[in-house]
Amino acid sequence: WAPVLPDGPVRLRVTNTGTEAIAAGARLVAGWESSGEPYLRVAPADMAEVGEPLPALAPGESVTVDVVLPEPSAGGRALAWISLSTGAATFADAGSPALQLATGAP
Repeated sequence: WAPVLPDGPVRLRVTNTGTEAIAAGARLVAGWESSGEPYLRVAPADMAEVGEPLPALAPGESVTVDVVLPEPSAGGRALAWISLSTGAATFADAGSPALQLATGAP
């Protein structure tokens, strides 16, 4: 089950675990979907950029960022899908699991 979203900004560490550099300007994106399931199988239809653009990250480098997620649009339990985007696609589209957080316990 996805962990419950903490109060306030979410502190995330983004680490380049790949073999190629991530160019400056990559953005975290997030979206919400109502669900009673443990996690989302696919990204929500509506995704929005969250936080500031990231600096370039060489393989093995990381950066810590604080992001404020948009409010979920529906009542009840919702799941946030958070991924890194370098343009039209996200890292989740390429097979890197998205971070998922829930508005409440199951």
